[in-house]
Amino acid sequence: DERHRQHQDFILAHYLAQFNEETIKPKHFQHCGEPCPVVCKKIYEVYKKDYEPYHALGPQIGVFDQRAAELINHHADAMGFDAIQLGGMLAWIMELIADGLIDPSAFGFPPADQMRFKFTSDTGKFDLVQDSLLNAKYAVALINAILFKPAAAIFREGIREAVRSLDRQYPIDSLSRAVYLANGDEGYMGPNQYWVPGMFSPMPVMGKYYVYYGQEFVPPVELGRKNVERMTYELFSDNTGICRFHRKWAEAITDEIIEAHYGLQVNYKAHQFNLAREIFNQESGKATAWESTRVADLIYGFLEQWERDGLQNPELAAWLVRFREDRMQAARDFWDDIRRGIAQAFADGPQVVPDMPTPGQAGQLKPAEPK
Repeated sequence: DERHRQHQDFILAHYLAQFNEETIKPKHFQHCGEPCPVVCKKIYEVYKKDYEPYHALGPQIGVFDQRAAELINHHADAMGFDAIQLGGMLAWIMELIADGLIDPSAFGFPPADQMRFKFTSDTGKFDLVQDSLLNAKYAVALINAILFKPAAAIFREGIREAVRSLDRQYPIDSLSRAVYLANGDEGYMGPNQYWVPGMFSPMPVMGKYYVYYGQEFVPPVELGRKNVERMTYELFSDNTGICRFHRKWAEAITDEIIEAHYGLQVNYKAHQFNLAREIFNQESGKATAWESTRVADLIYGFLEQWERDGLQNPELAAWLVRFREDRMQAARDFWDDIRRGIAQAFADGPQVVPDMPTPGQAGQLKPAEPK
């Protein structure tokens, strides 16, 4: 379909191909300062390339060319924004303008004809270089207006408060197009750029990776429990200064390192679990169900994708029926089940969090071929 064609022709064949040719093949890599084999910093000239910023301030805002993406990412960084949060809000603003729901001049934004934001999968209708640059420059203008023009002040509090302000002023239901996680009365977080329900979970700390974000279908109660497991082990890295890119081996032996090198006689897994539970107990009252139909669409789309891929799972089938009958109610029930699984896991105690084996212990390593 059109989405697949756009992904193939706009992203894989151009945007990602540029990155692979310019950065991956010539191995323009750096590490953080430690002599590390992961060399996770991917570099092109003066620009550090990361997936999530270059998606949120890339295809999400109609930018499919690396030069244009460098322009907007550099400006956003220089202005002190988090790229993921900003990308979600700019995409929402650009969609509202492109669909004629708000008058850009009312907020000090450029005219709509200065961007190319209508969806297409046809490279004959969207110049991947020039139109991407047009959209990037439009996004830069939005940033500048939000920061410096009084007319755009409602966007300075972030997407959730801007939704409320717009929908009080205009009958446009801008909420239905917004993507964010709500927390408490005013808090929000743009989700990490992974299309999985785990990234929309009601965990007490979001925006990090204190969730299970595997791409397989996991029933929501079980997903909630797996989120607690991941939060426990992510704290292994956070509270010992170990880079999480090494988590596959490090999580299996961090407790042994702590005991052997520092003499700390502590059940490290239980300690981190109890810390996670304390955070949950303090913050769980602020958890707020998904407010937007666009988020419900994302969850439904994830489930539907597994159906198209041929997964035979009775729980998946049951959830699809519920989403097709009443999408927002099903989304609320799905959210409630994730939350229930989280609460159950914390109530059950640290013993329910499985030990983390090394890849060798898990039988995931192939023996070396004899020479």
